[in-house]
Amino acid sequence: LAFGGVHCAPWNSTFPTRWERVIWRVSAVTVTAFPVALLTVILIGISTTDMVPVEEISNFISNIAFLFLPLVYIWARIALIGTALAELRALPPDAYRTVDWARLIPHI
Repeated sequence: LAFGGVHCAPWNSTFPTRWERVIWRVSAVTVTAFPVALLTVILIGISTTDMVPVEEISNFISNIAFLFLPLVYIWARIALIGTALAELRALPPDAYRTVDWARLIPHI
């Protein structure tokens, strides 16, 4: 959750396009919610092992979830990396300013 939460931190940041902001937000929420969704599927699977008719449905759902959830998570991680790299094309002018570190860092 902490890893995904870090990606939700720039929620209201400026992005070059509206779609990049939407992709970033959807991917950040997906990465944050993935552990909770996976844990929920596991707990439901464990709690329904005693009920025979429900067990077949539970197995089907868990099989779909264990195939679908990791694929969505991988897509979200790739989208976050791609969006972060794409943001480098539209940096503000201050990003290109040279910093005088000797003036800012105290030294002896």
